[in-house]
Amino acid sequence: MAAECFPNEDYGLPSAKAILVDREQSNFLMECGEDYFLWNDVSNDIARIDEPKGLPDILQVLSTPEKLKCSTLKMSKAAELS
Repeated sequence: MAAECFPNEDYGLPSAKAILVDREQSNFLMECGEDYFLWNDVSNDIARIDEPKGLPDILQVLSTPEKLKCSTLKMSKAAELS
């Protein structure tokens, strides 16, 4: 699947664009309006990144080791978005 398949309309989200792609893990960092989402196109799991807010800070966190990344990102599951 490609970033064009991000189900933004299913959740009432504006148009999306891929900011960062990790094809090995099938993960995408997507931008929808002013919000950022992590999406796995295999499991179709979607989570809005609540903190940090800005793209530079999000990219910095995503570049940290996995253990720190999970404790630093604050996210909302797709089911909580509507």
